[in-house]
Amino acid sequence: TKGITGTIPVANGGTGLASGTTGQLLKFTGSTTLASSAITTGKILQVQSMNYSTEKSRTITSYADTGIDLTITPSATSSKILVFGSCGNIGLGNNNTEGIDLKLTSTIGGTETDQIAQLVNNGGVFTNLAGSVYRDFTGHASFSLLHTTNTTSAVQYKVRYKPTAGNVAAYVQIHSSTSSITAMEIGA
Repeated sequence: TKGITGTIPVANGGTGLASGTTGQLLKFTGSTTLASSAITTGKILQVQSMNYSTEKSRTITSYADTGIDLTITPSATSSKILVFGSCGNIGLGNNNTEGIDLKLTSTIGGTETDQIAQLVNNGGVFTNLAGSVYRDFTGHASFSLLHTTNTTSAVQYKVRYKPTAGNVAAYVQIHSSTSSITAMEIGA
């Protein structure tokens, strides 16, 4: 191989790939090896991420922003967006007949859509603080979504929250615990 330069074809014992070029791969199909000059599907095209740790509380039964908020702009309409994240400590005071609702939304061109209408709580504990009069729940929630956006416009993802009934406070990011969200554009 001394003195050989350039791309050596697979038929001549080479890989068919040029050295120093990124995004190349070899594809094996039975007894045939094919060289590809570029990875075209399944490639991560971009990643956006953020953390948020400001405690928030709400007693009104309409949705409010948790602060978990991220925008990504797909580079192609055929891309998919993989979104995943975790809500820091969430809490609910008062009694066991109350609850907290968390949801993941997307907004494209000013139109907000529920992507996950109810995030599931991953675990937590109830604490009786004054016998059966007062119960407090703390836990956390995580989520993942593979979203087909069909757009090259900016897509904003948010986690929103509310108590399920009045006269009770719902909390997110208790004691400044950290919430996070990551969005990855996957090439089609």
